[in-house]
Amino acid sequence: MNASGLVTRHIDRALAFMSAKHGVEITRDDIEGRSRNWLISHARKRIAASIYKTGALSQTEIGNVLGGRDHSTVHYMIETAGEVIA
Repeated sequence: MNASGLVTRHIDRALAFMSAKHGVEITRDDIEGRSRNWLISHARKRIAASIYKTGALSQTEIGNVLGGRDHSTVHYMIETAGEVIA
């Protein structure tokens, strides 16, 4: 599976999980948007950490996928999602 397919799979899984868990639909537009809503930002963190853990994309590339966020923002999202960054 190429990196694009892997990223799409992780985003779709995280969105489905968070939507089912909280009973609210979270869309890809929400993830790429600027909302500071806790649920949406939590989903963003989970997605960033999940993609980073695979090693498929750099933090800069993950930021681009998640609506043009800076690599330092992605670094913070991964840290606060409970992932260990080497």
